[in-house]
Amino acid sequence: MARNAWGNSIPIMIGGCSEEGFLLYKEITTDKHFLGDLSNLVPWELCLNPQSGQSQNVAKTLRDFYFNGDATVQENIENHVKFLGDKYFWHGLWRAVRFRCNNAPEIPTYLYRFNFDSSEFNFLRILLCGEGVRGTCHGDDISYIFKSGMVEKVPEIGSPEHKVIEQMVAMWTTFATNGNPNCAEIAPTKWLPVSPNGPPFRCLNIADEVTFCLLPETERLAVWDSLYSRDQLI
Repeated sequence: MARNAWGNSIPIMIGGCSEEGFLLYKEITTDKHFLGDLSNLVPWELCLNPQSGQSQNVAKTLRDFYFNGDATVQENIENHVKFLGDKYFWHGLWRAVRFRCNNAPEIPTYLYRFNFDSSEFNFLRILLCGEGVRGTCHGDDISYIFKSGMVEKVPEIGSPEHKVIEQMVAMWTTFATNGNPNCAEIAPTKWLPVSPNGPPFRCLNIADEVTFCLLPETERLAVWDSLYSRDQLI
């Protein structure tokens, strides 16, 4: 459907948060068998019988890459967060960008990665993971664009959080106005559309400073790409 979508005729902004997998933080920290051997987490789009040797090989590929073969080891929860973020968010997003490059190569696609780690304003991370965990959870970027019920007060002018709010609102409103998110608030950084010759893809990394760089998840997402045929990816 994406190959012929009406959206292929207009520019888009697309992106995610650096620790998307925090959305399932409670599950992975309270149940070491939550992921099992990954056999139930093989992408359904591959149309494999979960009991087949091919499906088991896919699970092993993922298990070896993220967990050195054992997804029940919890000494490094970071790997669990990466795996779940990549499976449920980043690889689908990555594939959507690949679709755009193949089917709308002349129409701008702006890729961003929200990586601003606030101790007080990343409300979803605080809600789902507690006060002692740092990083950027799925949905934490929304608080910097829209006011929500979780926001008691807007951060003080001059604070890092207020600076990011100004940048986010400026980029989104500038894009809505003219189809290009570049604005004075992120200058001199220039946010370019992804190259239709990718992957790899470059993104706007939004942290304490905004930088235009290679998407940090690139190596991991290439592993997911390797599970699919080219036709399935584009």
